[in-house]
Amino acid sequence: MKKLKITLTFFLIILNSCDNRIDEMISQNCIFEMCDEWFLYTKDSTKLFVREFGVGDTIIVIHGGWGAEHSYLIDAFVNFADKYHFLFYDQRGSLRSPCADSLISFVKHIDDIEQIRNELGIKKIKLIGHSMGGFLAMSYFEKYPENVEKLVLIASPSAKSSIYDLTEGISESTLKRWKRQEVMDTLSANGLNKDKKSLRESGLYHRITFAAINLYDIKNWRKVKGCFYYNETSGIMSGLTTPEEWDYCELVEKTNIPITFIYGDDDYITLSRNEEWMLPLCNVELKIIKNAGHLCWIDQPEIFKTYILSALENIKKD
Repeated sequence: MKKLKITLTFFLIILNSCDNRIDEMISQNCIFEMCDEWFLYTKDSTKLFVREFGVGDTIIVIHGGWGAEHSYLIDAFVNFADKYHFLFYDQRGSLRSPCADSLISFVKHIDDIEQIRNELGIKKIKLIGHSMGGFLAMSYFEKYPENVEKLVLIASPSAKSSIYDLTEGISESTLKRWKRQEVMDTLSANGLNKDKKSLRESGLYHRITFAAINLYDIKNWRKVKGCFYYNETSGIMSGLTTPEEWDYCELVEKTNIPITFIYGDDDYITLSRNEEWMLPLCNVELKIIKNAGHLCWIDQPEIFKTYILSALENIKKD
């Protein structure tokens, strides 16, 4: 059962609230010129790497994993930098936030979000979580419900599930995606085979097969960025301390805050346990993106943009 749970500062750009300057940076893809980057020292002296950009209300974005890092999410939100201020961070034990194995745990991940909130001096935070980051956002909300203003959960595990169901579902789905003919054709077109590969070819092979799992259209594999990085130790330590079962349905049902779930219809994260109970709720929106996978902003960027803006501007329905 336990095996199933394995799953710096750049130049400061003074924005002066000039939206035209932000628009220019976005159009020229100069995202890193927009960023402030720093380290947050936690109570146990772990250094969390933080990157932020944009203007407006602050939104904390939580990456997936466990054991991944935040950079794969930048492209998903850079085009909203003229409307919102986004804060990303690498979870403890991930790429830019190294720490001792003994300091990595599910509970510490939750408390890190609270320390970020305190550092920002924000009474109520808006959270966007992708994949296990969505699960982490829900878990933070369970512990600190009074500190959350809004939740946007993208390709998140169901609000009620278990590690067993989650990993079993993913295992079955990924095998089917690897075997798709278009994946084999893409590997072949890039001169890759399973047996003989140089280090460079191994990297390309891994990137393409990772994209095959996470995208509806394998042709977009080059748009997949940092999320194929994985810190195995961090993933293991986080996984071993994650609850084996969870049920946040009652929490979601009773809250007054707006919550939006966004999924691709070809995601390996199943929707079956979410759809039935959440649809009648007046504070919950369920958005399904057709022909999109786990990284749905790559498959369908315009629809994703529409749904994210709707979610961030959403208030509780009457």
